[in-house]
Amino acid sequence: MASARSQPRRSARLLGAAAAIREVVGMPLSPNSRGIYERMLATAKAQLVTSEWEIELAHGRATPSEEAIAYAIEEDQGDELETKG
Repeated sequence: MASARSQPRRSARLLGAAAAIREVVGMPLSPNSRGIYERMLATAKAQLVTSEWEIELAHGRATPSEEAIAYAIEEDQGDELETKG
């Protein structure tokens, strides 16, 4: 959803967190999900400079799963509020 709402920082964090969670539980993406994932990834990545992308993706990967889930379901506040972090 964040990707569709032009929130590339949020997208990168959530994509990073999702990848980390999938690694921990040993659940790779299905072929159908991989296509969706790759499109979301490309959309978010195209909206950020490389250093921003890498920072946000790494932040998401390092976020504890409970915190990542809370972040994913919290009220949408836009990317401008995410720079606090």
